[in-house]
Amino acid sequence: MGKDLKGNPLPPGIMQRKSGIYRGRFYYKGETYTKDNADLKKLVQEMEDLRYEVKHGLKAVSYTHLRAHETRHDLVCRLLLEKKKNKITIVTL
Repeated sequence: MGKDLKGNPLPPGIMQRKSGIYRGRFYYKGETYTKDNADLKKLVQEMEDLRYEVKHGLKAVSYTHLRAHETRHDLVCRLLLEKKKNKITIVTL
């Protein structure tokens, strides 16, 4: 358990930087989630909300993040779909 700059105990996963800003951090499925806030009570609530969102799949992730975790099978399927989408069809009458 960490301590703030005055020596008071902090909740698990929260530290205080030398600037006085509190930082909350947790790990879930290999990803690191971090939030900063000058108000400790607000940070604790934000961290609880973020943990819930991440655990229940409510946290939006970027397209780049999704691509970073793409499997070989996903890549083949995506490339085949892009190829099919970009295929030019010529219709003669």
